[in-house]
Amino acid sequence: MTGKTDLTARTPFAEAVRQALQAQVEIVIIRLKQAASTDPAEAAEGVHEARVALRRAQSLLGFATPWIDAGWAKKRLKSYGGLFRLLGKVRDRDIASERAGAFFPADEPDAAPLLAALNSRRDKQHEALRKKLADKKTLQILGRELSSVASADALLAMVPVPVSNRGQVRLFDLADVLPAMLGQALACLTVYSHVLKAPESDAGEDMLHQLRLAGKDLRDLVLFARPCLDDQTDALIQNLREIQQTLGSWHDTVVARRQLQKLSSELQKKEAARHWLDFESTRGEDLVKVFYEAWRKMSPDCLRGQLAIALTALDKPSGCACCSGCGGQPEPAS
Repeated sequence: MTGKTDLTARTPFAEAVRQALQAQVEIVIIRLKQAASTDPAEAAEGVHEARVALRRAQSLLGFATPWIDAGWAKKRLKSYGGLFRLLGKVRDRDIASERAGAFFPADEPDAAPLLAALNSRRDKQHEALRKKLADKKTLQILGRELSSVASADALLAMVPVPVSNRGQVRLFDLADVLPAMLGQALACLTVYSHVLKAPESDAGEDMLHQLRLAGKDLRDLVLFARPCLDDQTDALIQNLREIQQTLGSWHDTVVARRQLQKLSSELQKKEAARHWLDFESTRGEDLVKVFYEAWRKMSPDCLRGQLAIALTALDKPSGCACCSGCGGQPEPAS
């Protein structure tokens, strides 16, 4: 296994990515063991946390590709994506069961058929997942993915030609890459300000969902780079967290409503189902309003300013208060 070192602005970019991916893949493996539990709550937590780790790995790889070997990154993304989609189906069933279970009182007889149907669909999905996780092929894939980022020659695969025979240098460190990478992720978020200005904006669920993912990408990348950034970065992280939490809760209402629509028409027409649907719809509308209140405060200029402050730490040479390129030894006065 390749060891872990503390990140600095001068850490080779590929090594920083390798360390981050290794950490996330290790989390995935641990959490998938939890996801194989027959206890619904335990399994649901494992599925959720494994998806979070996979998404962070996908986000980092997606934005890091220009500075590492594209073929290597593509293989990793394909492998992560397949497992992520599989867990997504299970997670949607978990959300619906959790939301309905929290809404209805435990002794609500009218809700019993609806809850039973939702839980049955959830249990079938978890059973299919357990079989998949027990399959030798799945175990081989997980082992291969861990080896691809933890083996001694991992960096050779990520950056196969540090200096090409045509003179192209690819020895990037974090300070070289972070301004461009984080700037791109920020642009993918702030672009929504052109069309999303108020709750009455003509934005469907798909657009809000994509904005939510863009906010996640930026926050995950900032957290990846956090050891190299200014202490004031936490303000940016908190703003992004506010968006993520609000739209995450909103998306749960969307998932719950869509899962209800997949049940039989007989169950959908029941009074209990209508009450739950009305609750989720109203809650979703309220959360969209909360999101816009936060979104209005986070103008593109504000977010760009916060990111610019965060990146100032990259320009501070260790052991020196200046930026004269003195290598830590101040130049003598002339």
